[in-house]
Order: sequence, then structure tokens, then C-alpha cells
Amino acid sequence: MKINDLDLLELDNSKLESTKFYSVYSSLSFNKGIIFKRIGTKSSLVFSGSISKEINEVKNQNTGGLIRIEANNQIHDFIYELLKHKDIDKKWRYNDDVFFTEFSMDFNSLESFRKIGLFEINSEEFKRNLLSLAIVGSCYKRINYSEQEIKTMIQDFVDQLLNDVTDRIIVSTMPWGEYHIGWFACFFIIRKNDIIIFGQDDYD
Repeated sequence: MKINDLDLLELDNSKLESTKFYSVYSSLSFNKGIIFKRIGTKSSLVFSGSISKEINEVKNQNTGGLIRIEANNQIHDFIYELLKHKDIDKKWRYNDDVFFTEFSMDFNSLESFRKIGLFEINSEEFKRNLLSLAIVGSCYKRINYSEQEIKTMIQDFVDQLLNDVTDRIIVSTMPWGEYHIGWFACFFIIRKNDIIIFGQDDYD
């Protein structure tokens, strides 16, 4: 069973939303905004049995000190099918009323989506990515905390987010929608029983 065969649900994400890092970061004003969602199925066993098998079949060997590995076609296809899933497509909007899953014509097919920059990263690289986003802030405002304070917030956030050594972190460095000059990042954290989507888009 693949992700297209599952009935996906938006699950409660209040535990992560209540972390200090997310509370502080999401309080910034963004032109497009933040998407922070937790996705799964009614039965965690169904999700775990299906997604874990599908993902582990194409698992990159993130060993030997490697912190950033270009995702292969199977991972690209998995993320594309997730975004195009009937229970997710056109479900969430950014602040400017554009759907999170709105695709430009350049990437609106399985084959063309493979041109999107997707990378698998480890937890340390993930924390560095979050720190960079936090330091940049939005085009209107920056976070009023020291770098060390932000690192502490991020560590707590990541500790609560990552539950198991089998958790996978995929980052997209390119927007799949219409491009604006600005800052974009989207993380897909594939856990045993769910997927966390953390997307941020801002343009000047």
C-alpha cells in the first residue's frame, strides 16, 4: 500500500505548536506565511506499515558523517504524491490566499517535480537550517533573542519533534509554486506514525 491508497488526516499538532521556538518564530509577520501540519491516519499501525515500508525501500545511507544527501527520484515522487494527495491538495492557504500545494507549470508533473531541490539531512543540519531561518527572521522583523537563546529553543523543538533514529528529514530548497524573490524552505519530517510538514515562505 502506498501513500495514495491511504486516507490521510490532519492530526493534533498542539504539542509542537506550543514550543517556544515555534511560538516565537510563527509570531513574525510573513508576506506568505508558515504551514505547520501533522499528517497521519486513523490507525497509526496502518500508516507505519505503509509509509515505513515505502520510504525504507529507498532509504539513503546517511552515514559516514554525511549531513546532506541529494534525494533520489523515489523520494521526489513520494513528496510529490503527498502534496497531490486528495486529502491534502488545496487544504491549506498561505496568508496571501495562495494554496500551499499550488504548483507552477514548471513542476506540475511527477517527472518535472524531480527538478526540485530535495535533500535528506540529519538532525544537526536540520538545527543549522532552523537557526539560519530564525536569524534571518521575516522581511519585516527579526527575532529579538540572542543566537544562544535561539539555539536553546531549537534544541528543545527538535528534541520534541524527533522521536526515533528512523525519523527522516527531507528539505526542499525550491518552491514548487510560482516563484517570488525571497526566502523559502519546507521540511518534511517522516516519522514512524506521521509526517510533519513545516513550510515557510516570505518574499520582499
